[in-house]
Parts: sequence; C-alpha cells; structure tokens
Amino acid sequence: MKELLHIKGKRGTCIENVDWRIFEGENWAIFGPNGSGKSLLCSLAAGEAGMAFCEAMECADTLEGNVALASFRQQQALQQANGYLQARYHSSADDDAQTVRGFLSFNAVHGINPFAVGKHHAKARRAFKARFSSIAEALGLAALLPRDLISLSNGEMRRVLVARAILLEPKLLVLDDPMAGLDPSRRETMKKLLDSLASEGIAIAMACRSEDELPSCINRRLHLGGNAHISPPDTPLQRATPPPPRDPSSPPVVEICHLTLKFGRRCLFKDFSWTVCEGERWVVRGENGCGKTTLFSLISGDNPLAYANDIRVFGARRKPGAALWRIRKRIAGVSPEEQGFLDPGISAIDTVLSGRYTIHGEIRPVSRTERKKAGELLRKFGIGKEAASMQFGAMPSGKQRIVLLARALAAEPDLLLLDEPCLNLDEPARAEFFAQLAGYIAAHPRLAVVIIAHRADHIPSSFQYTLDL
Repeated sequence: MKELLHIKGKRGTCIENVDWRIFEGENWAIFGPNGSGKSLLCSLAAGEAGMAFCEAMECADTLEGNVALASFRQQQALQQANGYLQARYHSSADDDAQTVRGFLSFNAVHGINPFAVGKHHAKARRAFKARFSSIAEALGLAALLPRDLISLSNGEMRRVLVARAILLEPKLLVLDDPMAGLDPSRRETMKKLLDSLASEGIAIAMACRSEDELPSCINRRLHLGGNAHISPPDTPLQRATPPPPRDPSSPPVVEICHLTLKFGRRCLFKDFSWTVCEGERWVVRGENGCGKTTLFSLISGDNPLAYANDIRVFGARRKPGAALWRIRKRIAGVSPEEQGFLDPGISAIDTVLSGRYTIHGEIRPVSRTERKKAGELLRKFGIGKEAASMQFGAMPSGKQRIVLLARALAAEPDLLLLDEPCLNLDEPARAEFFAQLAGYIAAHPRLAVVIIAHRADHIPSSFQYTLDL
C-alpha cells in the first residue's frame, strides 16, 4: 500500500510520542484526552500548523493541495470576523452579511475572484454544481442556504464547514470533532455521508471523543496521551421521569408568556410559554436550529427581540431603555459562540475573572482574594498555576471550555445558562465539571440552572426537568 502521510512529533511537544503513517485504504479515528494534541495533529495533517511541532513530516505527491480540514478553530475565526457576540441576532435580510449559499459557492470555496472576466472553469463549475447538490441533500442544508452565515447555530455551522471541506474534493478529508454539537439524527446522517465518501476512495482522518461517533468506514485508531479514554456508546435521550412537584414558595426566575417568534418564513416559537423557578435544573433539547440557543439569547437579553416580547427575568420585564446589565450581572453561562469571542490575548485566570460585571456592564475591579479564588477554581478543574497564566487563545479548545466553565461559576450567578458546556470535553473533564457543578449547586440551593445538550452523557444526573423543542 502507498503511504500518503507521515507525521512524527518533536520531543518536548504534546505529540512527541506520535509516529503516524496513513496508507491508502485507511480511515483513521484520533482519540485522546483534552490537550493531548488531537486538534494540532489535524492541523498538521492539513498543512495549517508549522513544522515546529514535527521531527519529520512527509506527504505523498497525490496529497499536495488535496487535503481539506473542518475544525472548531475555523468556526471561531468566522465568528470573530463578525465583530461581536450578538451580531447573529441583529442581522437581517437587508444586511450585507454573507449567506450560506455564498459561503459554499464555487468562487468562495476555491478562492476565485468573482469579478474576473471570461468563462473560466466551466467544466469544473458544472461538476461542482452536481457535487454541491449531492452534499447539500446529504447534510440537509437546503433550508440553510438563504440564511446569513452568522445566524447559524453551532450544529448548523459545523455541517456547513464539513460541506465546504468536502466540496474541495480532497484526497484526504481531516475533520476535527465533526460530531460535536450535532443532534442524534444529524450524527447518523454525517456518518452515512462519511461512509459514502470513503467508498469513493477519499481517505478520512477524524478526531473524536466517543466510539458511537464513528462511521463504519473507520478501520484504524490512533490514541494520544498516556491515559486516553474512550467514552461508552451513547444512549438515546429519554424523557425525564416525572419531575417533582414545584415548591409554591419558589419565585420564578424566568417567565416566558405566549412567545411567537418568526424569522422570515421560519417560525421558531408559536404561542410558547415556559417558567423556570428558583432551585430548578432544566435540560433543553431538540434538533439543530430549533431555537435552543435563541431561547437563551432572549433570557440573557443578547437578542433585541427580548424587549418586544413578554419575557421576565427575576420578575422584571425588559423594556426599551431599560439597563441590560442590572439583570445580566446575575446571569452567567457557557456557549460555543462566547468561546469564540473572548479576548484570546489575556491569560486563563484573567478570562475567569472577566465574567464579573457592574450594573453598567463594566468589568469591575478584582481583589487579590478573588484572584486567589479563581486560581483555586482552575486548579480544581485540573488547570495549574503555569497553565492559568497561559493565553486563552493558545489553549486547546477543550481547555478553553474548562476555563469558560470556571468563569461561569466564579461569577456567582443566580441563573446559570449552559449551552452545550461539555462540547470538546473528554470523559474525565466532564466528570470533574459535573462534580464541581454539583458542589456549587449544593452550596447555592436557590440557583436555577438550564443546560442545552444533545447527548445523555453530557447531562448531570441531578437535572429534574426537561423541555423538548
């Protein structure tokens, strides 16, 4: 068999023990704990990371210019290009924002100037059109094509990035955690597509966290780190057992009354009402794009439509001109979008402390005691003093997520909104997060917590209520 790629890690790096060779006919799954180098290895395979990490790297002639990558880092870069976290809720059909159709066009995918004169690439364009139709159908992208790129949910964006990589028609397709953020049905769709691509002769290398995420075409596995652990197969999300009766003395934290919300022809909510009371712990679930993250944005006030609907948080209804931060400073959370917008140049410990706001939305001064507590919290999550001083943007995505979890708890909120908090976390990191969250809830029994999750093993056992969207 012909060797396609050889990567040997350099001593002193997180992949120093890696000596990885990909041969024709092989499709690889890369496993490993957070920080073991999965994303780095994917970037190296795609030619997007420097040789400073490699003792040796050899690529077959057939792979030159024929490797495509889809990763969470790309998703972060696209978010940052839009300037601010709430941009997705302020876009409209009149904006100049790029649409999904434009992002996946022949010119955009291949980096061609659309104003070039002449009928260039006519044959390639016809082939691309047929390929585009096939991939869009396989990934269920038809409804997404007219939408602005910045309006997509985390799972929707992941599918679009995978589609873009496939449209490059690579010989080697490298996917960094492609199933993260996908609902169960979309995971199965993705697996079928990857099996189809493998049958066409495309080599696949994918970093993942659970065996149940693997398509059947995977025939080789690379385990990184000394204590790599593979999660058990996923179990279907079941409806929660009948929740305990509500304590009538518990005041409501969130009240949404008869919400109807439309974006063009797309109706996310119709006469929707929901109440979350003090001390309650809710799981919100549903297919990608059904409105889970939008629901959180209405509660937090990031979405301007929160001011046009009957939505009360801590008993107060937001009205035009009302101060956002009087309510917002009592809310903390984690989301894939927020991960992409935090300042990448500050340290991990300063990122944790950046979640403390005044009623005017300013980051309030931090005392020496608070800094010490933040360091202790990071250590509980397995991030020591040296790592705590590391720049947030230089950390692996899984470590970034742990810092965000610590940031949310350090803010001492009254309402905790967790949008897929276990995304990018391996099983030991999830177990540690669950333990820290359980301890925090026990110490703050009036805290209300709402979590969005697509997997049963991403839900803490103490959550009693379920909202299906």
